[in-house]
This record gives sequence, structure tokens and C-alpha cells, in this order.
Amino acid sequence: MAVIKKIQCPMCGFEGNEKDFYVGKSFIYSHIGKIPWCKSCIEKIYKKYFEETKDEKRSVYLMCRKLDIPFKYSAYEGAMKDSNKRSWDIYQAYIGKINSLGSSNNYGNSFDDSDKWIDGDEPTNTETEFEVESDFELTPEIIRFFGKGYKKDEYEFLYEYYNELIKMYDHSLPVQVNNYRNMAKTQLQANKCLESGDMNGYDKAMKILSLLSGDSNIKPVQETSAGNVSKGGFDVFIKHIEDEEPILDWEKDFGHVNKLKSMLNVFFFGNLARALNIKNPWQSEFDEEIKKYTVEDTEVEEEKNQVDFLEDK
Repeated sequence: MAVIKKIQCPMCGFEGNEKDFYVGKSFIYSHIGKIPWCKSCIEKIYKKYFEETKDEKRSVYLMCRKLDIPFKYSAYEGAMKDSNKRSWDIYQAYIGKINSLGSSNNYGNSFDDSDKWIDGDEPTNTETEFEVESDFELTPEIIRFFGKGYKKDEYEFLYEYYNELIKMYDHSLPVQVNNYRNMAKTQLQANKCLESGDMNGYDKAMKILSLLSGDSNIKPVQETSAGNVSKGGFDVFIKHIEDEEPILDWEKDFGHVNKLKSMLNVFFFGNLARALNIKNPWQSEFDEEIKKYTVEDTEVEEEKNQVDFLEDK
């Protein structure tokens, strides 16, 4: 005789048989094969979100995220029809649709398999989060470069991660650019898996990232080992300096070389000669230039008289 599993709802403490709970296909429910919240508490979860959003679709989406079940637009549309036909609550019809047709319609097993939210803004996050202000500007060029389907903060992560790579490593070839772009996407996916507790997905993403790093000739030891300078250390550093902090073009940045020489004669040697009390062969140039920044006694006296006049008033 088969042993009937007893499951206790973590929300209300109700202890029931398997039939009292909905099927749960997420890997986090693999031991019991059920969503551990009882049906009554799942109703409360849905209604809580509906009270906050006043939107059935968003409430179902947020419920799916909470219960780790996939959100699919096609399943939602089918649930709407069933709900109207059978007078079910939308959340009941949706869970029934996912569980009865999940395998045949490739709905997936968990919230990670959900469709991207495309109906306006991202659903309201009712859980407390710390918001970090950012001046990142999402441009059409960035979307074209990384592809569509990401949220703004994800584009920001991709953009910053990619730019860190091209600052440190050679990106003169198209294949290198493509590898770095894929590395950014893979790291983003790894982060998502880690946040959701999907360690298998995280391990897979990190293996792919390691392969991409190898294809790009990027090894962690390059950044720390002096023995590998020729493979990505000092030569990369020199290229970075050349690209980001090039040597000044004297004539372009300071004008003609004679002007630069004159500036050195006046402001460096002129003041040095004055401090050391030695003869200055460019005294006339020094006097002429310094005069521009000199305040005459008469000007000081006139200004003092103006101040005295105002104070008397």
C-alpha cells in the first residue's frame, strides 16, 4: 500500500495530503512534487497582489514569481477563457492550465522559464528593495549591440561589464568583440541563476564563461602573474595607456613650440631667477607677462575709497 505524504503549509500550518496541494514542478519542490502552500493560502497570496495592483494579469505574474511557477501569456489567455466559462478565479484557472498542459505546450517548470514581461512597465515589485540611483542612459545603439529583451538595469550591467573587458583586453578583431559581448550576457545569466537558487544553471553558465574566456585568451593568472606579462599583462597595460591616456601632442595642445618655450622662460625660469636673485635674460618678457596679473597701487586705493564711501552710507 502506497504511503500518503503529509505536507504542512508554511503559511498557515495546515497539514494535508498531496491532493490538498497544487503540483509543483520547480527543482526546489523536487522532494515533494507539490507547491507547499495550501490552496487557501495561494488564494490569499493572489488576492494580496490584486489588492495592491488592481490588475489580474500582474497579480498572476507576481503570484507565479512567489510560487516559482512559469508565467506564460498563452496560458494566461487560456485561463481567462476557462475562468469566464467555469466561473473560476483567474489564479485557479491559470494554475490548472499550467499543470494540465505544461509538458505539451512547453510552459516550463519554474519562474525562470517565464515569458518576458511586455505589457508596459515591469510589474510593481511589492517586496522591499534598495533602489540605487543611476545616470546610465539606455540608447538604441546599446539595445542593438546586446539585443532586445533585457530590462534597463540588465542593459546597464551588460554595458559596464563589456566596457571593463575592452579596457583591459585587446578588442581589435570582430571575434573578440563578439566573445566579450557573450561573456557579459553569460555572466548576467549566471547572476540570475544564483539569485534564484538554480545552482545547476549557475554551474552551466560559469562553464560557458570559462570557455569564452579561453577562446579570448583571457586567464585570471594574467592579471596577477609577472611571468605571463607577454600573454596579457604589460603589453595590455601599454595599449590601455595608448588608448586612454596618449602622450600629448605639443603643438596641438599648447600651440607652437616657441610659445611653449616662452611660457617656460616667463613662468618657470623668470620666477626661479627672481627667487634666487640671479640675472634673468628674459626680464622684459617676464615683466610684460606678469604685468597682466599685477594690481597697481592706484587701483587698490580707488577700491578702498569706494568701500569707505559705501560704509559711510
